[in-house]
Amino acid sequence: MIIDKLASKTYDASEITYIAQFEIRSQLSQAQEDNLQRKILGSILGVYTLSADEQQEIDDYKALLLSVQTESAQAVIDNQLLIDAIAYESAVIRLQQYELSVGRPEQTVYKNENGVQVVDYVIPAVAPLAATVEKVVYNGMNQTTETVTNPLIEHDEAERAAAQAIIDNASEEVLALVDLRAA
Repeated sequence: MIIDKLASKTYDASEITYIAQFEIRSQLSQAQEDNLQRKILGSILGVYTLSADEQQEIDDYKALLLSVQTESAQAVIDNQLLIDAIAYESAVIRLQQYELSVGRPEQTVYKNENGVQVVDYVIPAVAPLAATVEKVVYNGMNQTTETVTNPLIEHDEAERAAAQAIIDNASEEVLALVDLRAA
């Protein structure tokens, strides 16, 4: 199984196992595999002697299993690398969004028309959110308010911190794959 590291399709472990089993099944039927396993077990137990042709079949079967096992192990590694690269790309996108506590100034985007810079469109400003909000607290029949940190800002800061951690902890392999995917 080959993982397309330039695509965005990742697999879970059960899918990789299923594909490996399918590869084996494309070479041998379940009945053929069961028969080979019985011969191997009989040979190990000393109750069955393999002919030269049967030994060759078993050697081919072992080579197939080793090949599929090797490909599957590489697929698991490549799949995790792809998962990490996609997480890195998502983290970069998340950090490019404006901070809710800071807001965003108005941005004018220009385009070139016949050598003249003209306004293409304007992205409006977004005011920062209030740092605190009033929270209603109920205590039996009494109702009071208290000032708390704005939960939207707390959530934004937590997401940004998680995204930054992904970027800070990215391996060289992940960074190389991200560069390759961006090219």
